[in-house]
Amino acid sequence: MKKIFENWNNFLTEEQSVFTMQLVIKSEPGTKLYGRIFEAIRGIEGVTVIRSMKKIERDEVGNKVMVLSVRFYVNPAFMPRYVDDLRRAISRLSDADGDDIVSVKILQNPEKMDDVFT
Repeated sequence: MKKIFENWNNFLTEEQSVFTMQLVIKSEPGTKLYGRIFEAIRGIEGVTVIRSMKKIERDEVGNKVMVLSVRFYVNPAFMPRYVDDLRRAISRLSDADGDDIVSVKILQNPEKMDDVFT
């Protein structure tokens, strides 16, 4: 039985690829995005890099709107589910004062980054 498990592990390879995508995050007017929110996003499994693509803007009711670029590792077969889980995880975040993320939308679909390590 032990030999079966050893051989099985040789066939289980979860090749992960690097993807990048852009998100639009809308938050309550008082939310401090650059503190706890950015740290929490970086803490989500698979996320390696986030960066702001533009200056924070405000919508018609005063909510903060920010465009983020997110780089993450994921097995390509699970990428659609990962993106949905990532969007949902970000939408549940709040800062230290309790100000929440109002919405998270995908601005640019994930793209595989083939040249990351070349």
